[in-house]
Amino acid sequence: MAYVGLTASTGRTGVGVATLHWDLRGHRYPPAGDLTSSGANDNRGEMQVPRHIAIIMDGNGRWARARGKRRLEGHRAGLKAIRQVLRACDELGVSVLSLYAFSTENWTRPRTEVDGLMRLFSQTLDREIDELNSEGVQLRITGRRDGLSPRLLRKIEAAEALTRPNQGRVLNLLINYGGRAEIVDAVKTLLASPRRSGPTSRKLTWSRRLPHSTPGSGNSAASGTRSRRPVRSVASPETIQPAAAPTEALPAGPRRTMSPLMVRVLSATVLVALILSSLAAGPAVALPLLTVLIMVGTWEFYVITRRMGVAAAPWVLFPLTLVLLFRFQIDAVFPQVVPLALTIAIGVGLAGYLVARQPVDGMSRWAMAVAGSLYLGWMLGFYFALYTTHQPDPARIGTALLLALAGSTVLGDTAALLAGTRFGRHPFFPGISPNKTIEGAVAGFAVQALVFAVMGLLADIPLVHGVVLGSLVAVAAQAGDLVESQFKRAAKVKDAGSLVPGHGGMLDRIDSLILISAVAYYYLELVLHVKLPQ
Repeated sequence: MAYVGLTASTGRTGVGVATLHWDLRGHRYPPAGDLTSSGANDNRGEMQVPRHIAIIMDGNGRWARARGKRRLEGHRAGLKAIRQVLRACDELGVSVLSLYAFSTENWTRPRTEVDGLMRLFSQTLDREIDELNSEGVQLRITGRRDGLSPRLLRKIEAAEALTRPNQGRVLNLLINYGGRAEIVDAVKTLLASPRRSGPTSRKLTWSRRLPHSTPGSGNSAASGTRSRRPVRSVASPETIQPAAAPTEALPAGPRRTMSPLMVRVLSATVLVALILSSLAAGPAVALPLLTVLIMVGTWEFYVITRRMGVAAAPWVLFPLTLVLLFRFQIDAVFPQVVPLALTIAIGVGLAGYLVARQPVDGMSRWAMAVAGSLYLGWMLGFYFALYTTHQPDPARIGTALLLALAGSTVLGDTAALLAGTRFGRHPFFPGISPNKTIEGAVAGFAVQALVFAVMGLLADIPLVHGVVLGSLVAVAAQAGDLVESQFKRAAKVKDAGSLVPGHGGMLDRIDSLILISAVAYYYLELVLHVKLPQ
């Protein structure tokens, strides 16, 4: 059974505090008689109930992750739980409920999640406002309104105007709020006040109330967040979540969560194990799996281009990427297919945009699609050529070569992260990736070159050539990482997606791998004269 945690307090000094849990069907937990140790009477009618309860809506992402769902599904489940909380507050006689829903710090989350949250907020306003109004609830949206879309702002203003005459319960939604921003704004307001001659810095204490800086806040009890000190409860996965499964019981009390580094390591381990097992199973299993992963990365590239404002034409991007990815295998059977695909993409694409209403925009979208196909399909297609170099391949030379490339890159990235975190002092391309350091880059380069030289022996690459090729691969890996970072910076997103926990999207995971296969291919062919698929 899922419980909604409501911490009840009288608000008067010297009177005990009781913690009540109301399940999603409105029953009290623990039952009457179990609250005497907290200073509350067994009779609900005699218990002091707070006028105002504030809930921090936290844990939606963790709730979703624990069940293998997308983060947005956790936010939807949180909304369902809030409906139950509103009913519980009505039964308890709580007059003001404040929900901390979206802070200014939340803007740093992945763009897809932020957009999903804003869309969910807009849809919820449309769906719930009439019912709230019919129940006499006054809706107040508290917080900064910068950054919210004009359409959402219009809906907010309409909802507040509709419910403003209601004198019953008050529901405060805190959107785009921030404690840090509030403190800074309040101090600025205080310092800019004409009554500067009043308190000095020595006399400024908590007894002197700071000016209210958050739009929508006020002094009345109805305003919610500035009235008599509200009782605050954290809506964690063990309390307010999950509304989507009201019969499910989650253990109460503190819950341990894995560190970000552990999540990163575990998710990488699972992904690597999946790829290794497919490589061991042979091309019939490995190539389809790798294709799926690469096409997921292609979709993320498409989303990034939309964020840039120049969405790659999908009818060019996806089919052309597939053709270029399998160009070596296709060319062995149908030599004219790949040139034909390129001709169609160029000729038909350009001809189609001759009649476009906005030719400049159309040309930009076409160019972005072709560039994306070359970036992902052409470059990653070299892996398929290297993997199928020897067929049949009883010695697993192709598998060993891919392992040397991927394994050295993963270890090089890890070394760069650890060294940069511990010893990093000097920025490395700060305009593209502010957290990278020269120390981390040097450590990543050295580790990747050394690891590739050793693992390359399994692929019949002489040690000296392994060191040289490993050094070239290490440079290409860091360049690939920076290229993808530049894409994300241009799109103003932190991650390409959220598919791989701790890493972001698939494109974030393979960015360092994109350029290195071409380096290995041409080194093997031009320097070591290995016969490779053409």
